Amino acid sequence: RASGTSGSGVGARGSQSTDGSTVTVHVAGAVVRPGVVSLASGSRVVDAVNAAGGLGAGADPDRVNLAAPLTDGERVMVPLVGQPVPEAVPPQGPGTGA
Repeated sequence: RASGTSGSGVGARGSQSTDGSTVTVHVAGAVVRPGVVSLASGSRVVDAVNAAGGLGAGADPDRVNLAAPLTDGERVMVPLVGQPVPEAVPPQGPGTGA
């Protein structure tokens, strides 16, 4: 599979795996369409970035591990060149003290 960092994106195609399991992640920062995307279980960060329309203008992909496997509920942050990466957002849910 190509790295998909050209910015063209592949949309949310393939968002369901054959067994129906998915991961849902929040893609934020320097992407074309930031937001929540659902992808097949076993997808990688590059798949989430592509589902969000690809890298946006000024994105710094060298500061994101595009090969990392996705975990349901995580936030993928793509910083701009020179932008400090914000702190991780802790999971929210019952009993987390939010």
